[in-house]
Amino acid sequence: MSFELSNEQKLIEHEIQKFASAELKPIAGEIDKEAAWPRDIIRKLADLGFLGICIPEESGGAGLDTVSLCIVLRELSRDCASVGVAVAAHSCLVTYPILRYASSDLKTEQLPGLAGGSIGAFSSVDLDDQEKNLEVHESDGASFLSGTCRFVFNGEQASHFVVPLTHKGNLFHVIRRDNTITTEPQYLLGLRAAGIVTARFSNTVLGGHALIDAADAAAALRDVYAFADIGFCLL
Repeated sequence: MSFELSNEQKLIEHEIQKFASAELKPIAGEIDKEAAWPRDIIRKLADLGFLGICIPEESGGAGLDTVSLCIVLRELSRDCASVGVAVAAHSCLVTYPILRYASSDLKTEQLPGLAGGSIGAFSSVDLDDQEKNLEVHESDGASFLSGTCRFVFNGEQASHFVVPLTHKGNLFHVIRRDNTITTEPQYLLGLRAAGIVTARFSNTVLGGHALIDAADAAAALRDVYAFADIGFCLL
């Protein structure tokens, strides 16, 4: 079976190769050594449309396909694994479940920002293990989350957290960052600039932004992780 990139995909490949060579390669060693989140690189990627590749154009994205996303992740990871991981987590673990499972209102609220450079975080752990370390309590009709999530992708600079947690019949809760959430860096070899953290929630409001019915939790997690595997296998 032969496979050939379309003209559009070849153009994307050329542009991201040029960007990575000029902007990323010269600083990759430095940001890893300093464990510095690549703020300027992420901003430039957003400006070029590379943070919203699979987000529809009407939501501020590029409206392209999964192959285009894979091309971008491959070329970024070739020069800097940290940036590859950050964009893969943002695109595959945050943007994809919102695209696939969120309500129209939540998509309208979240997708333009994600395409425009607002970074999303995802706690990538086994759901059963996650729920052992998190507790939700009710007070005056509101729900509050406390506990610890380890290995949170993009948690250092995220404006929102997507937390796989079953509560009130729903899974995948989107939580806005505030001062009840603290983070501690996790420095992984070769990924020191990827913004991976341990996140601690202390009476954090768990709002109504949940993505799917918890009855479909196992299937949804398999779906999201399978999509993420497409991106992360290129790193």
